[in-house]
Amino acid sequence: MEKEVALWLNKAKDDLRVAESNFKTKEIEAAAFFCQQAVEKALKGLYIHKIRRLAPKTHNLVFLSKELKLPEKYIKDAERLTNIYLETRYPDIGGELKLEKETVARFIKLSWEILEWCNKQL
Repeated sequence: MEKEVALWLNKAKDDLRVAESNFKTKEIEAAAFFCQQAVEKALKGLYIHKIRRLAPKTHNLVFLSKELKLPEKYIKDAERLTNIYLETRYPDIGGELKLEKETVARFIKLSWEILEWCNKQL
């Protein structure tokens, strides 16, 4: 099972690098999407480690965060990233997505922090 945990966490790190690359080329929506994906994969890797079974097939970061007792300071951002996932994947869900560069820069920083937190829980 630990091999699977490593796969999820490594993929999370890869997705964060893609987010940073997209941010540098001003692909703000794509950067935000990959932040959500990175956090989701990091949390699912930790879920496998802690719960000892495959993570549920969900994109809801709040659900995963609460299951894993992610520090409360991240929960609001986990909710926003979940919404960003939905809004970037399904354009008819909530109208035009407007993301500020500063917001996405904060999401990238936050995503690295969550990935680091997950690694420390192993």
